[in-house]
Amino acid sequence: MSGHVKHSERRKGLPAVPPRFEREKLLNVAQLLSIRQLEQAGWILTIVRRIDLDEPVALLKNAGGSRWKAVAADGSVIDDPEIPPR
Repeated sequence: MSGHVKHSERRKGLPAVPPRFEREKLLNVAQLLSIRQLEQAGWILTIVRRIDLDEPVALLKNAGGSRWKAVAADGSVIDDPEIPPR
């Protein structure tokens, strides 16, 4: 084996979240507006997660990669969310 760790599939038949330009199709207008404001402040859209198959949540990290923010379906921003990036 080449050192890869095998993870169990948690998507339950759902496809992987696509690249950025396609990830944005999963987000609503409120989320996109919040994300644009965060990006202007230097945050980077990194991950879109479906938590328990609910509405997608966007995860952004700061330029140093040391802090995270989440953007909920209503566009609200959550500092240091408890949503673990995979």
